[in-house]
Amino acid sequence: MEITLQPSKESQPSKKPIPSYVAKYTLKGHKKAVSSVKFSPDGKWILSASADGIAKIWGAYDGKHVRDLAVAPPKKKVNKEQFTLGISDAAWSHDSKYICTGSDDGCIRIWDAEKGEILKTLKGHNNFVFTVAFNPSSNLIASGSFDENIIIWDVKTGTALHTLQGHSEPVTSVQFNRDGSLLVSSSYDGMVRIWDPSTGQALQTLPTEPDPPPVSFAAFSPNGRYILVGTQNSTMKLWNHTEKKISKTYTEHTNTQFCIFGTFSMGEWVVSGSEDGKIYIWNLQTRVVEQRLAGHEKEVLAVSCHPKESIIASGSLDNTVKVWAWARPTSSSSSSSSSSSSSSSSSTNNNNNNNNNQSFNNTSSSSTTPPPSFIPEQPPQLYPRSGNNNSNNYPQEGTQKMTENKELTRDEQIQQRINDIHKLLPVCFYCNETIPLIDISLHLQNCHDVDREALESITKDSNPWVTRQLQSKITQLQSENQQLETDYKVLSSRGAVNPFGTSSSSYTPSRSKKFNR
Repeated sequence: MEITLQPSKESQPSKKPIPSYVAKYTLKGHKKAVSSVKFSPDGKWILSASADGIAKIWGAYDGKHVRDLAVAPPKKKVNKEQFTLGISDAAWSHDSKYICTGSDDGCIRIWDAEKGEILKTLKGHNNFVFTVAFNPSSNLIASGSFDENIIIWDVKTGTALHTLQGHSEPVTSVQFNRDGSLLVSSSYDGMVRIWDPSTGQALQTLPTEPDPPPVSFAAFSPNGRYILVGTQNSTMKLWNHTEKKISKTYTEHTNTQFCIFGTFSMGEWVVSGSEDGKIYIWNLQTRVVEQRLAGHEKEVLAVSCHPKESIIASGSLDNTVKVWAWARPTSSSSSSSSSSSSSSSSSTNNNNNNNNNQSFNNTSSSSTTPPPSFIPEQPPQLYPRSGNNNSNNYPQEGTQKMTENKELTRDEQIQQRINDIHKLLPVCFYCNETIPLIDISLHLQNCHDVDREALESITKDSNPWVTRQLQSKITQLQSENQQLETDYKVLSSRGAVNPFGTSSSSYTPSRSKKFNR
C-alpha cells in the first residue's frame, strides 16, 4: 500500500534514488553522551543536548560551533538551585529564535537562541524532565517526565495549563501534530496516547500487545495521518491512528534498552539510530533498509533530518555529533552524455567519493567552488578531552574560563564524596561483591550465597561488615551533604558517576536509562 506523508501531494519521480549518505563532519565538544540533536526549522543550525548539562548550537552547513547554552554554576556552594544537571531533550520554536531544554533537575528552560540567555525557567515536575516539544505556534510547550506526567505550559506566562496523567511509567516522548490540535506521548509502560492539548483530555490509546515492550518514541508524520512508534524490541511501526491499525513495520536495527529517536526524511525515508552504533535508513514504502551509516563508536541515541536538504545529524553515547550529507556528483563529472563520458564521469565520481568532496543536495551545479572539507576546524572547546577524569583542571560547568583556584565542579564534588565512601565499603565474603553504600542489611538479605541461619543471628551492632570506622565516615559525609544519596542517583542515572568500579557501560544518561519494570 502506497503511503503519503507530505501535507500536500507533490509530483514524485517514478523511481526514487537509493540513499547515498556520507559523513561530512564530526562535531566534538560535549563531555558526555549526546542525548538529543535537532535541526532548526529554518535549516541553518543544529542543536545538540548532552548529559554534561550543556546544549550547543552548530552551523548546519559548515559544522562550526556557534554558542553554548549552559546554566552558570552557583557562586556559593550552598546555592544549588541555579545549577542544572544533564539535559535529556531540547526543541526549537517554529521561527528558530527560541529553544527549550528539559533537564534532570526537573526544570524546563526557555532560551534566546541568538543571545544564549535564559528567558524563563519552568518548574512543576518532581523528577527528571525527559522530553520537551514546542507546538507549531510556539505558544505552548509540552514536557514529559520520569514522574509519569505530561505538563502543557504557556510560553508567555510560564504557567502550567494542564497536567496530563495517564502513563504508569516514565514518559519517553511528546510531540504535537502539524496544526497543534493533537499531542502524542509514549512511555516505558508500553503505551502510546493521543491527547487534546487545549483541554488536557485523553482522546485515544493505540492498541498494544498483552505485555507491550517499552516505547522509545512516538512521532507524527508530516501530514499528521500516521504515527511512527519505536519500541524496545528492535521494531518500529507506522500506525494509521485514525483507523487504529499498523500500516508498515521496520526492523533490522537494534533497540532493546535505550530510548532511541527515529524520524522521517523528505517524506520518502524512515531514519533511526541503533545500539550497534549505526544509523539505519529504510524506504518508507518497501520497508527495505537502503543504507546503514557506520561511524559512531557507541550507541546512536538521536537522529534528526534537515527540513529542506538531504542531511542527517546523529548523536551518540560516544559524546559526538556527526553530520551526514547525500553524496552528489560534481558538475564536471555529470556534464558528459556519451557512454565514454559516462564512464569517465563514474570514475570522477569515485575519485570524488574517495577524496570526501561531495556537495549538499541543492548545491548549484554551475558553482565551481568546491564544497567544504570533511573535517572542519575544531570548534572551541569548553573542556579538555584528554580522558583524564581525575584532573582538577576542568572549568566549572557552563563557563569558558578556567577558575583560578581550580575548585571542583558540583559533579566532581559529589563524585569525590562517593569515592570516599567507596574506599571504605566492605566486600561481602559470601558473594565477593562490593556492598552498595549503606544497604548492608538489604544486601545480606538478597545475597544468594549467604548462610541464612547465620544471618538471623547477626545483629546490627555485631555485624562484621560494618566497622565503626565505616559508620563514622558515612555519618560524617552525610552530615556534610544531606543530598548525597539523591545526587548519586541522579548522576548515576545519566552515566556521570561510577562508584563501584564496574564497567562504565552499565551507567547511561537518563534519556537512555534502562528501567526495572
